[in-house]
Amino acid sequence: MRIDGWLVLGALFTLFSWGCTDLFTGAGAGDSDEVVPLSGTYSYSGYDEKGTLIVTGHITIAVDDSSRITGTWQLKAATPEPPVGPMVGDGTLVGGIEGETIYMDLNPGWADNNVLLLGKRSGRRIIGKWEYVGFPGVIATGSFVAVRVDANSSLRLPLMSESE
Repeated sequence: MRIDGWLVLGALFTLFSWGCTDLFTGAGAGDSDEVVPLSGTYSYSGYDEKGTLIVTGHITIAVDDSSRITGTWQLKAATPEPPVGPMVGDGTLVGGIEGETIYMDLNPGWADNNVLLLGKRSGRRIIGKWEYVGFPGVIATGSFVAVRVDANSSLRLPLMSESE
């Protein structure tokens, strides 16, 4: 079922914004006060609610002048058991910035079967919470860390076809 993605994103953002302040307790190892642009490519790691790594890959985001985020994602399962929700494969994302909070929808335009990211910047990282949301509400949740990859870095991100 397709509906206006921004309406759904706003409603879902409200649903899971309650628990995010305690997720962001400081900078991670290797972070600095260096200011880097938010737009770019990030190495992404997603964890289940027990802290087990369940997906890896990368996201690329672009922020326009109005703080709207657009981008792409490419993620693969990190365990033999696939993660809950549509967070394996590739797709587009939309989102925005509200104050210090960054929010993204990995399945824009859908009223059901959404994976939502809600995080804050910490140096070169975006640290936060993901939620798999459907018509019944929050189905699964966990945390994520996205680390910005420098354009001149020797780190090469694999394409999905290379890793399968």
